[in-house]
Amino acid sequence: GGPGLQWCDRMRGWIGLGFASVVGLATAMYEGTREALVMTPPQPRCTGTQAYTWFATVQHCMDLGEYGNDCQKLNDTLFGLVYYEGNVVQRTNNLTRSVQTVKEKLDLLPDGFRVVQAQNCHKIAAHPNDNILPAGTTCKGNFSGLWWDHGVAALREDNLGFFKAYKAAGGKAIDGLVLDPEISLEAWSLFLNSCSNPEQSACCLDKLDSIQNDKRFPAVEAALVKLGFTLDKSKEHWLHDALIPYAAPGGGYTENLAIWEGYSNTLTSAMYNEAVLAPVTSVYPAVMINNYGSMTNNQQHCLPDVSGYTPCDKAGGALTSIVGNQQAPCMYVWLQNASVAAALARINLTAPGTPFPLTGFNGLLMGVNLMRMNVLSSDFPVRPWVAYKNDTNMSPLTWLKPLANTDFYQEHLLHLAMHNPQNMLYFNPCWAKGYCDVSWDDNLLYANLFHELTEKAGCTWASRKWVKAEFVSFSETVVASGMSLPGGTTLWRVTSIDGKTSQYVKNEAGVITVDVPGSKSPLTFKGGKSLGAGPNAPAGVWIESPTSE
Repeated sequence: GGPGLQWCDRMRGWIGLGFASVVGLATAMYEGTREALVMTPPQPRCTGTQAYTWFATVQHCMDLGEYGNDCQKLNDTLFGLVYYEGNVVQRTNNLTRSVQTVKEKLDLLPDGFRVVQAQNCHKIAAHPNDNILPAGTTCKGNFSGLWWDHGVAALREDNLGFFKAYKAAGGKAIDGLVLDPEISLEAWSLFLNSCSNPEQSACCLDKLDSIQNDKRFPAVEAALVKLGFTLDKSKEHWLHDALIPYAAPGGGYTENLAIWEGYSNTLTSAMYNEAVLAPVTSVYPAVMINNYGSMTNNQQHCLPDVSGYTPCDKAGGALTSIVGNQQAPCMYVWLQNASVAAALARINLTAPGTPFPLTGFNGLLMGVNLMRMNVLSSDFPVRPWVAYKNDTNMSPLTWLKPLANTDFYQEHLLHLAMHNPQNMLYFNPCWAKGYCDVSWDDNLLYANLFHELTEKAGCTWASRKWVKAEFVSFSETVVASGMSLPGGTTLWRVTSIDGKTSQYVKNEAGVITVDVPGSKSPLTFKGGKSLGAGPNAPAGVWIESPTSE
């Protein structure tokens, strides 16, 4: 969760994965339980990029009785996260047993590949002592408003106790921690769900009145007002009236709601970091921590979210803080049916109101620019979440998915990879034995793509560098993303609007030209050579050129 979550699906949670290396342990979900499936881990073939999956691909190998080359390719590209439940939610409530279970799994993994997914964060905002709702409210359950004091304290104690006990038991250093509670103080998470439902209008009032009447709110109010937030306190429900009714879907945020999103991001990040980042890094200082949807942007690098809202284009509406020390933006590239027309019009930065068809190429444009928004707006490293190619069943039908089942899906992954994230986060859901949204072919395609990338760019992530570039115009007909490599070479991925990029590549007098109809100007690469589309992604081409050119 986190205020960056509006760029993601607010309804589901995921887990992560990235590019290349080892599988040591898989954790599979069978009939609501997780079974540890252990393999002897090979040594990493590459030292730079890591891979984490929710549903471990080794389980597909076992289900299908497949132990051949394809299975090995999956296993040295994708491997499962190790789940840490903690004392807050663990079924056994036995710290020693929980520590031992995690230790046994992480001991199988080599240095640099011990990544844990925390399962204990979802109660951070549900502590009964934090409840601020009035007696007789129509709301169900607790509501902590903006203050998760007891929840933060409990989660901090849980994390500190667990990781201290794990280290004392001889546990090897933990390299990464993935969070996915999808709980924040952003408007949608906190109150818009109830405020947008006429049947919950009374609960909506109760929630916002309980915030405005809390003795701690004046300090928050002062900070909001300083950012430009306006209030009419002569009204009984003045906070409600300052935020609700909010803009119609796709119509953009009001100034007040945009300021709320930006400021609430700061509050949310601070509480998660107190509960997770501080205690975990006190035990393992080098651990990298990310939280689904937590990311940055600014007014110079601002794009609409899946609903067409652009809070970051308002003063005070940008996301400047993150949970942990890595960004984890959602790169599924989805849009909501109800707001798609307005959202697409707002996305076209060069000519507002110009039609922006929901095509695979335009999905690629959106994905590349979302990645650049995060990379260019802060120095926090980016670990993007991506979906699988056959992403047609997951989530309600109100979501439109321009990349699903098109060859621009592969281009999307490769262009994101050219921005050189150390990890990607890949959602490959299997809910129970015999029921998977993701297919064997989906996982194998992902593995093949990053085997191909490794062949082109080498194994050492730290030696590669993204060729910095600003947003691609949403009226452009070709996209190019570059990565400089050791030895004075730059690798490029180039993709045309019709997916026939190879037809537009010419080599004349040692100069590679890619001249796509409708493009503002041809792309030229002096001293370059075309490496073809590659075996897994026919819509684009690889080009290699001297870095100086």
